[in-house]
Amino acid sequence: MHASPETEHARTEADLAVSDVLADPEAFAAIRAARSATDGDPLLARQVDVLHNWFAPNQIPAALRRAIVELQVSVESEFAQHRGEIDGTAVDDNEIARILRTSTDAAHPRAAWEASKTVGAATAPRVRELARRRN
Repeated sequence: MHASPETEHARTEADLAVSDVLADPEAFAAIRAARSATDGDPLLARQVDVLHNWFAPNQIPAALRRAIVELQVSVESEFAQHRGEIDGTAVDDNEIARILRTSTDAAHPRAAWEASKTVGAATAPRVRELARRRN
């Protein structure tokens, strides 16, 4: 994925479209009714449970669903774009993984590991807000 404002917007709109489908209260009511009418068929019961679990989190007001999707896409975009720094040089996840796999100098893997963790500090407030809104 190429992380840019355009792709972030496209991803948000696509995720909102899916969320809108999963928010259909009539479909959700039918799924809830079907949960008690599986006639002991374990495969059918599992399929209906999966559908229920897809629909249930989307049974919230549209504005809240939009806020959640926008925050989620924002956090995922930050993860895709974030570059940790080692000795003042920005490095991507592949370079960090290479250093962790191959370096024999104890300080270099430590610096790579620390660089890999900087995305957490960059996204922490939004992740906390996302968790708050989901709950």
